Amino acid sequence: MALSLRVFEVETAEELLERERLAVDLTASIQDRT
Repeated sequence: MALSLRVFEVETAEELLERERLAVDLTASIQDRT
């Protein structure tokens, strides 16, 4: 149980990092346009 919870936490952290990266890319592309 604890192990699967840890795996879930790791996957969630990776998802958050990926979302953050996408947000940074989006911000950069918006700044490039202006």
